[in-house]
Amino acid sequence: MSYRLRIQENAGNFTKTDEKIARYFLKHPQEAVFLSVGELGAATKTSPTAIMRFVKKINYEGLNELRIAIAHGEKDIQPESTLIVKKTDSVSAVKSTMVNLICDSAGTTGALNPDGVLEKAIKMIQKADTLYLFGVGASGIVAEDLYHKLVRINKRCMFDVKSNVQTMYSVHGTKKDAYIAFSYSGESREVNAAVAECKASGVPGIAVSGAVASTLSKLADVWIKLPSMEKDLRIGAIQSRYASLMISDILFLGIAQANYEEMEENLKRTRRIVKQLNK
Repeated sequence: MSYRLRIQENAGNFTKTDEKIARYFLKHPQEAVFLSVGELGAATKTSPTAIMRFVKKINYEGLNELRIAIAHGEKDIQPESTLIVKKTDSVSAVKSTMVNLICDSAGTTGALNPDGVLEKAIKMIQKADTLYLFGVGASGIVAEDLYHKLVRINKRCMFDVKSNVQTMYSVHGTKKDAYIAFSYSGESREVNAAVAECKASGVPGIAVSGAVASTLSKLADVWIKLPSMEKDLRIGAIQSRYASLMISDILFLGIAQANYEEMEENLKRTRRIVKQLNK
């Protein structure tokens, strides 16, 4: 398992000091391998003791073992030119880049989220009288996609592309409902405002956000983690969207399984209506 994945897997147990150290290792791996424990403490504005606690927390025997893992991990990462589409890239190169990104995103997303976490989320959604969906920007696209799928199988849910309307919906939630909030950063002001309102009303919910602890992950009852992409914002936006869609589809299929026969009939009916409209 790569050092990046170990950091992401253990992020839920990090203190604020751990989070500072994690960010440094993720953003500056090539510098980190050459620093002593004292220099790492200074670079992260923590302490040598905090560095060693962090190393143990992500299941390494010592700093040297972590250094070796970082060196191997960074060596295995493809050159920057394969991660970012360049002006001179051919269609074949762009296609290969996308295939690699999607496969990597799917594999890491699966590894980050144990079956028990996903099962807990699915059960919460199944029990909910009404499901509220929150998300803006790219995360809003994922929320809207899930909304349309759930409507087709007759799951009562609420979503609107306007963030202010999402916030208004959140006021009406009860303990019998649930929410799913999509936000890669976990720091979207609009999404967190809606979630905070739900929490105040006792509405249980799910955060689908990056693997580094955030305001959103701390507000939610269930935290489904997305891989933390540190290479480039353009790549991160693409990868995080695919990871979010994967989680969205897992949740949808899990919900649909509970009422398989009813779901099949609902899908047939909606397909029949859509066909009539397209004539």
